[in-house]
Amino acid sequence: MKLVHPSFQIIEQSSGIDGIEKQIELAGRTCYKSENKITKDSAKAFVERMIKSGHGAMLEHGSVYLTLDNKDTEICNRYKSNKYTKINVVGDKTYVSTNYRVIIENHWEDDLVFLSDCTRHHESRITVKFILNRVTGESFLRHRVFSFARESTRYCNYSKDKFGNELTFVIPSYSLLVPGTYTEKDLDKTSSEEEYIFLSSSLQCEKDYLRLIERGLKAQQARDILPFSICSPLVMTGFYSDWQHFFDLRCDNAAHPDARYLATSLRNEFEYLGFGIISKNEEHISQCSVSANTSIKNDRKDNKTRWELLPLDCIEDVARVYTEGAKKYGDNNWQNLDNGYERYKGALLRHLYASETNEFDQETGCRHLAQVAWNALAMLWYSKHNKNEQSKN
Repeated sequence: MKLVHPSFQIIEQSSGIDGIEKQIELAGRTCYKSENKITKDSAKAFVERMIKSGHGAMLEHGSVYLTLDNKDTEICNRYKSNKYTKINVVGDKTYVSTNYRVIIENHWEDDLVFLSDCTRHHESRITVKFILNRVTGESFLRHRVFSFARESTRYCNYSKDKFGNELTFVIPSYSLLVPGTYTEKDLDKTSSEEEYIFLSSSLQCEKDYLRLIERGLKAQQARDILPFSICSPLVMTGFYSDWQHFFDLRCDNAAHPDARYLATSLRNEFEYLGFGIISKNEEHISQCSVSANTSIKNDRKDNKTRWELLPLDCIEDVARVYTEGAKKYGDNNWQNLDNGYERYKGALLRHLYASETNEFDQETGCRHLAQVAWNALAMLWYSKHNKNEQSKN
């Protein structure tokens, strides 16, 4: 059984019709976890199959940006009246942002001669792939204005090799468990009764699911016993204005902690990238995601410390060392150790040496390398506060 942290990935669409098709294929193959079948030339055939079979929902993940002359009133007017399209009139141009399903189902393929990259005058459409549990995904699906593609528990058989012959669950926000593979032998590594219950029930669920498959049930039948915590990747595509409303609801303190964590992290990333509708007097740029626009707040250009680059799963390991230490010695008593700098240096080296033969420290249950990092932070603290000099005196 595997545990993972919730996460997200912003998926940028490349230029041209080829980029549209590749974006559609990536979203569509998430449903059956067939990303391994993506090749350099597979996207066009995949999209053609979606069109032929009537699976228009997947076409919505392909963003289409058109730049029209206002004198082409017939073409401009049909997009103005389409509820799945955003337009922006600037000077003698109409900038259209829509999706490939609109083009195909209305038989407007001839309009693709006006296809352009996303400019500062188009409202950008943004695709995000979430790694999240089933129930958080259910709450995100309530934002109906988005386009969705979700890994199917009906068609995905987790006993297959492409799933590692195991079930994957998402670590809940109340747990300090770290990502990795778990067996029943790991139950004694839990730090609370809540973690023990979560881990033991997940392990039992995997055992029961695989047993049902072995007894001949299909995945669509065996899935009946899957819990809300099962990992169910979800691809969402929407206009920037749709994402703004999403953030208003899911970043609120009233939102579920697991949903709020993902939404807040994604909102921060949007701010760093400078996504949004650009003012009408800005020059053209070739990609919506490029953050060269000076009218939008951009923390990367402002040279602010990029806390989002910290690997949260590793920070969590270090936090567990602090937790175990506080249980034994009290909060922050490590700051009062005589000759602390040298003693933490010695402890760092001991844990580094021990990590070569054992991943975990038997005494604390923490990773040796996490304790290396903890001791390095302790040394840094002593150095910044001149404690190392005091201890030498």
